[in-house]
Amino acid sequence: MHGCFNRWLQAQINPHFLYNTLDSIKWLAVLQNMNNIADMCTSLINLLKYNLAQPGSLTTLSDEVENLKNYIRIQKFRYGDTFEFSTQLDPETHDCEMLRFVLQPLVENCIIHAFEDIEDKGFIKVLSFIENGKLHIEVIDNGSGMDLATVYTLNQNDSRKGKRFNTIGIHNIKERIRLQYGNRYGLYYISEPGVGTIAEMVLPVIKKED
Repeated sequence: MHGCFNRWLQAQINPHFLYNTLDSIKWLAVLQNMNNIADMCTSLINLLKYNLAQPGSLTTLSDEVENLKNYIRIQKFRYGDTFEFSTQLDPETHDCEMLRFVLQPLVENCIIHAFEDIEDKGFIKVLSFIENGKLHIEVIDNGSGMDLATVYTLNQNDSRKGKRFNTIGIHNIKERIRLQYGNRYGLYYISEPGVGTIAEMVLPVIKKED
């Protein structure tokens, strides 16, 4: 019992130490006019707070997208202007409940894999709407796309067999949706080679209680 309690206390201390260290690096960068490093530290602190500090596995779409923007800002330091990111969220979906940390792996797949073989500038768009009583969240890219066999594999229950993307992450998202909301909901892929890919989450419409 004492061991478990000590581990719980340690778990509270470690994130604070990490936040404080990053905050120190941030202000050191500010003092030395290294604004890019300061901005990256700010985004990383916000990202860690969202993923580590908040209790529970559920959040709202607006909070999930705000967390995603922190991730995008960090990736922009690495990839520069090779891609653009935008959102088009129906206001009715802002306070809809969803699982935490499910959009970032989908966008990460776009950044790392989708734009490898295209000449034009990449774009990633997050779109949300309510249709037939269900919440739809789409991550759209103009990348190289996938053939039918790959899409079929990703849309099967065991998406871990896919050769492209972080398929472990995709399988994790699909399983979390199934366990939280049941088999009527899930993550589905639509893609066309040379055109792009849509990853669509379909969830129940559940408004967050105040």
